[in-house]
Amino acid sequence: KQWYQRRVRELFMRLFPFKPITKKPAEVRMGGGKGGLDHWTSIVQPGRIICELEGVSKETAMKAFESASFKLSVQTKVYREDNIMTKLEQRLKILKMQNVI
Repeated sequence: KQWYQRRVRELFMRLFPFKPITKKPAEVRMGGGKGGLDHWTSIVQPGRIICELEGVSKETAMKAFESASFKLSVQTKVYREDNIMTKLEQRLKILKMQNVI
């Protein structure tokens, strides 16, 4: 984990925990209002980019993301920027052909 972080030029986290989660202590009677703040979380929908990595080789980036994906509770995919750009270019071509743009 630390080995990959030392070789990274820039790591961009695209998530920010903005949703507060409250919880009442154990063995507390009903009533008395809402519980205290327990932790913060963020909502991740399918297809959302969680983080970006820049300044390392593709092999090192793939290894780093694969080891990080084991810590997450969701299925993840690793995309390279050139693949994303070609998909965006293909969508733009289709939209131009349909005279949407």
